[in-house]
Amino acid sequence: QAMQPYIRSCVSREAEGQARAGQEMEFAVSFIGTASGASTMHRNGSCTALRLGGQTFLFDVSEGTMRQLEYTKIAPSSITKIFISHLHGDHLFGLVPIILNIMVTHKVLMANPQKRAKHKQNHGDKASLEIYGPPGLYNYISMVLALSCSKMKYLDVNVIELVGGREEQGPMATRPRRNRNRNIFLSHYPEIESPVI
Repeated sequence: QAMQPYIRSCVSREAEGQARAGQEMEFAVSFIGTASGASTMHRNGSCTALRLGGQTFLFDVSEGTMRQLEYTKIAPSSITKIFISHLHGDHLFGLVPIILNIMVTHKVLMANPQKRAKHKQNHGDKASLEIYGPPGLYNYISMVLALSCSKMKYLDVNVIELVGGREEQGPMATRPRRNRNRNIFLSHYPEIESPVI
């Protein structure tokens, strides 16, 4: 007997509904920026977009990403998830402008009587954005939004901080001092690491 493949979908229910309704299930990868730590005249910092079934997932959001998105067909309202690999500026400094741009786009669409019904059908009364990344990401986003006096009224932002895996042991200070193996995920975040006395 042939084994049946196990397939799990990462497409939202709304996108699956669009596929059943005959709308195209798009799959496209766009390289928004491919430069390293410093962008150049011809290359923006790190950002990759995956368009999948009406949704857009962004991977790392460097400074200048919002400007680069203007040159693509990616609508800010289609961005539903953002993944941050680590908390270096060249992967993170464009995040808050993108969040605010997504929020303003949703606000404008809800204010337009011709587009409100379709937008509500796709996103409900209040759109949501999920952001995945390492510990410290929530603190970063909260601090930048607070210091810039930005109010998040038209968008629910859910920050999911991912920690380790099967080998996760927590911060170094919670283990005996003779074990010098540092947890690379937690060792650089002062709000998590407690001092060794």
